[in-house]
Amino acid sequence: MTTIALAHVNLRAGREAVESLRAFYCDVLGLTVGARPNFALSGYWLYAGERDVIHLVIDDEAVSRNSGESTFHHTAYECEDRPAFEKRIAERRIPHHAAQVPGRPIVQIFLQDPAGNGVELTFREG
Repeated sequence: MTTIALAHVNLRAGREAVESLRAFYCDVLGLTVGARPNFALSGYWLYAGERDVIHLVIDDEAVSRNSGESTFHHTAYECEDRPAFEKRIAERRIPHHAAQVPGRPIVQIFLQDPAGNGVELTFREG
């Protein structure tokens, strides 16, 4: 038995926050809204190519349930074309910082989505 990959990230929030998150992930990361099963709660599945990687769920009760402390820090996405991402982030004036992974040809860009969730964009260079 082996875990082979991260399947998706599920974010739950009220309608306004979910719409803001959808816009952010589609506009900044270039994800697209795609097919989603007809669950009881509305929402979006956001795709990177053929894979659904972020599930956004409209849940007005989520705000009160999630008011405690969390150990969640960030979600990482493997990306290509770092200059294009840096330009897009700068054009939108999104605070961020970049870091080189010591001893590896990997550059990370860290930022936050509109709900304050940490986002890491990872670029393999070389």
